[in-house]
Amino acid sequence: MSGFTLGANTFSYIYKRDVLDCLIHLGGMGFREFELLVAQPHFWATDITPAERRDIPKYLRDAGLHITSVNIPGIDNNIVSSTREMRAFTIDVISNLVDICGDWKIPYCILVPGRTMPLWPIPKDQLTEWFIDGMNKLADRASSQGVTLLVENVPNTWIPRAEDVMGALDALGRDDVGAIYDVANAPFAGEDPCEGVKIVKDRLKLVHLSDTHKNTWRHDPIGMGDVDFAAFHTTLDEIGFRGISMLELVTDNPDLHFVEGQKKLVEMGWDDF
Repeated sequence: MSGFTLGANTFSYIYKRDVLDCLIHLGGMGFREFELLVAQPHFWATDITPAERRDIPKYLRDAGLHITSVNIPGIDNNIVSSTREMRAFTIDVISNLVDICGDWKIPYCILVPGRTMPLWPIPKDQLTEWFIDGMNKLADRASSQGVTLLVENVPNTWIPRAEDVMGALDALGRDDVGAIYDVANAPFAGEDPCEGVKIVKDRLKLVHLSDTHKNTWRHDPIGMGDVDFAAFHTTLDEIGFRGISMLELVTDNPDLHFVEGQKKLVEMGWDDF
């Protein structure tokens, strides 16, 4: 085994299966490491009953299944919103996620770093101030429970590229916040994934794998776009990355494409089950 473990993100199942059913289903395909996409009704921290909060991690542990990360999309939340109530709401929602990560011994909580108005963007200094304020509150809470926050490169945010993410993390000035690099988000932001991931290597904890064309923003099955996964694997090896690579596919037929994608990635150097 080379240390290039593949995990599965639950994005494609959020309208089809609840979280436990989904993980059992993906476990039947051979996956053992998982990332929960945070969305109702699939998985939402405050919807989990006390019994589920107690019993789900025990069931997964007995089944040899492990949740590596939770991932909340930047849809109905924004840590750098110009509306203070939205910033407070975002911190509250992510705090609840951090707490369930602490309870379930989930190492990573992924967040999108927030958006600004495209037509008349908020000044970067102000965005940085709000980012630092919110992230400090969340990171204090996370670190006290053994959880690490990860900031993702996302095209429609105020820090879309790897150098932007690193600049924001440097401004935050904390060693307990990391980065996750998404290979399919990079091209739409005008970035070569092999170059971008080198920039975040000192903060890199996880990577997202899906396919896209260079001028579109997709999370397609492996082999349906322009991403050079073999070259990306070589780059990960060169920078010494040995974290989990999460398959984050958005597809109507995930059962087929998770199995096919895993096989294709194994041929390019990732570990088989």
